[in-house]
Formats: sequence, C-alpha cells, structure tokens
Amino acid sequence: MKRRSIITLVVCLLALKGYTGEPTPRIRMNLDSDWRFHFAYDVRKNAPHQQVTLPHTWNAEDVFGGRLRYYRDMGIYERELTYDPAWKGKRVFLFFEGANSVADVLVNRQFVTQHKGGYTAFCAEITPYLQADTGNTLTVHVSNAARMDVLPLAGDFNVYGGLHRSVWLLVTEENCISPLDYASSGVYIRTEKITGTEASVSVVTKLSLMSPTPGLEVRTMVKDAAGIEVAYEQTTVSAADSRTHQQLVISEPHRWNGKADPYRYAVTVQLLQNKQLVDEVTQPLGLRTFNMDADSGFVLNGSRLDLYGFGRHEDVAGRGSALHNSDHEKDMALIVESGATAMRLTHYPHSRYFYDLADQNGIVLWTEIPLVGPGGYTGTGFINTPELKTHARQLLTELIRQHYNHPSIIFWGLFNELKLDYDDPIPFLTELMALAKKEDPSRIITSASFIDTDHFNAVSDVIAWNKYYGWYGGAFEDIGTWA
Repeated sequence: MKRRSIITLVVCLLALKGYTGEPTPRIRMNLDSDWRFHFAYDVRKNAPHQQVTLPHTWNAEDVFGGRLRYYRDMGIYERELTYDPAWKGKRVFLFFEGANSVADVLVNRQFVTQHKGGYTAFCAEITPYLQADTGNTLTVHVSNAARMDVLPLAGDFNVYGGLHRSVWLLVTEENCISPLDYASSGVYIRTEKITGTEASVSVVTKLSLMSPTPGLEVRTMVKDAAGIEVAYEQTTVSAADSRTHQQLVISEPHRWNGKADPYRYAVTVQLLQNKQLVDEVTQPLGLRTFNMDADSGFVLNGSRLDLYGFGRHEDVAGRGSALHNSDHEKDMALIVESGATAMRLTHYPHSRYFYDLADQNGIVLWTEIPLVGPGGYTGTGFINTPELKTHARQLLTELIRQHYNHPSIIFWGLFNELKLDYDDPIPFLTELMALAKKEDPSRIITSASFIDTDHFNAVSDVIAWNKYYGWYGGAFEDIGTWA
C-alpha cells in the first residue's frame, strides 16, 4: 500500500509540473447563430430576411441543379451583439474563418475592414466601434461575383458565396498575443534539429501591445501527449518588442511519423504582465524530418514513404461548401479507411478543422492557393496586373502563416494548370516561390501542370503533372506509356 501511494504521488506531481493553475483571460465566443440573411439589391420595402446559422452559403442548392450559371453576386448578413460590461478596458476582435469571396465588415453601420479571398481567415479589431450603452449590429456584405483581382479567376469548381465557415468573437487584454498577423495564431513553431536524444525547437511569438509597460514576459511550455511538461523557456519583453524568439530543447523526442505514429506535442505560449497571466495560445507540434529527391522519392524521418491518396474539394450535396465538422470527419474516415497516406487539398485552403484531423490521423498534406487555370474551359487563371499579384501574395502569406504549425502539411502549392496563351506567369511564379521560401524555408514548394513541356519545371522545388487518361480521352493504361 505504501509503494502504491508513493507511485500515485509521483504521477500527480509529474502531471502538475506543467500546470500553471491560471485560467486564460482570452475569451473566444462562437457567433454562428442568430444571423439574418438577404440578397443585396432587393428594392422591396420590408424585404424578407432569412434566419440562418453559420456556416452558410446561398448556393447550397442551385449549383446542384444541373445549371452552369448559378447565383454569383452579393448577400448581406446581420446579427446583434450585446456588449458585456466585462469587456471594458479590453480589446474585442472579429475572427472570420472564411467569407467567400469578398467581405466588407461593418459594426453599427461603420466600415471596419474588407477582405478578399474566400478560403483564408481574417481578423479585425472592433473595440472602437462598439457601443457600451446600446445594442450593437454586425453587418457583413459578402460577394462571390467574378472579379479579375480576386482568385480564383477560373477553375472547374464552384465558388460558393457566403459566410461558409464559422465566425468568432475574441476578447483579450490590452496586451496580447497578436491575432492580427494575417489572422494567424501569432505563434510560429519550427523544428531546427532532431537527433535520437534531443530536438531543438524555435518558437517565434508576435505580440500586440497597446500598453507596453515594464514587467512583460513570454513563457513557453511544451507538453507531451500525456500532458507532462518536457521543455520550458521564459523571456522578458521590452517596451519596444513586438515579437520574441525562443529556443527550446526536448529530450528523447517522439516523432510525428505519418499514419504509423501521428504523435503530437502541445506548445503553450503565455503572455505575463507583472507575473499575472494576460493571454495564452496553444499550438500543435509534430517533430519530423522530411526530404524528397528523384532517387529516394519522399522520405519521412529517414524512411521512404509512398504518397498516395486523393484530391479533395469542400462540397456536400445540400450544403455546398458550408461544411459541418461531421462532414470533415466522414471524409477523413473514408481517407483513412482507403489506406491513403496523403491528400491534396484542391484548389484552395481548406477548413482549419480538416488540418487538425490530418495532424491527428497522420495524413501528409499538400495545400495551395487558388491560382488555378481554367482546365478545359476558356479563359485564364492569371493576368499580369498589380491588383491580382498583390492579392496572390496576400493569399500565400495567409495560407502559410495561418497553418504554419500543422505537422501534416509538407507541401505548399503555388498554382494548378496555368496556361501559356495569356500573360506569361513564370516571372510572378518565381516571385511567389521566393515569398514562400521566405515565409517558410522548411517545407517543400510544389505546383501542378498539365503541359508536357518543361516550361514550369524550375518554378518550384517539385512539379506534379495532372494527366487524365481514361477521363477526358484515351485509356487509363496510357498513363504507363506516358510515364
């Protein structure tokens, strides 16, 4: 009995080692319910409104009706927001997981922000727009109309309009880990080196400091899958700092090894002010090494891993792209059941929840921006204008920063099936490649072409060819002859 008590005490102490006992002051409130929706440009008096719950798209039915033309225009969402007196002296943000494809956000009829791009998140601070003594109205004008400055310009998939992913309210102290760095977590984790005995991990934290007073510190803890603290670092923040850079060492590292062993650590970053917790963010960490070459193929943690699987679009009959978590879970269950080891998320960033599922199930991911050619249709996926290029840079930066910490992501994708009969995209693709490497030097940059020449071969680290033998023409067996 005495021996059992000692063991129990040791286990409890180990469990408490990584526990601070402090509740996080950051509030994260879901705003998916109680929205009123109507189409824009309805000139009728007292035009009817539809009560909707997010995620929502107005194209949930018309795109499945066998028509090539579906509603691509503007819809308007509104809901009320009651001010909580506890928010006084704090900062309030709206976080949109996805609004397809251009969104203008207003609070109490005052313009707050515009975001272009339907598949990446965006975040805006609304603190100065809120009224403490009256109700507050949130209004979001969303348009999926085709535009030559918003990707995708083309493609053989539907652009579902609406608030097709969740919306959140974030409340923080005046000093916080920034949610405004391209709507990322504000925390960027990179594995610098792994050996059999230890792993070196770099953690960069972006801060948003409205009151940069003395006494600010960033405390970072790494916990294993059992919740035991395995690494720790604390850094003093000066008034001029907007970021911290910490190095942590994990002994006896347990690797994320695809489907065989998708092991993950949790990295918790805390902002302290005079020893009091003022903000906290937790992100996943999967320790792994990988490389790819013509002789070995894809190598994960020193062993060859054959990559085979599927391309996936986000759509479900009756809901379009307004997927529920259960839809993502069903897709992932089918992917795992099939024996697949990898997925290409076509042709845009997918829901954040699906990346979490890939991390948990050990599925290797290729994820990309919607710089997409027209496939077998007319038109082009790229035009050489400053507006479009600025937009593409924005989307690539958002993609990488928002999903930086997912161990499942091995490949960042630049484009799919661009053609050569319009503006030459090569100079700009070369620029995007440099941007991707600057944002994340650790991952493999890829792209996909259906052109049999070497025109695009040198743009990215690796190139993939989309061949459609047995689909658009020829026989399936012809792939062997081509290869």
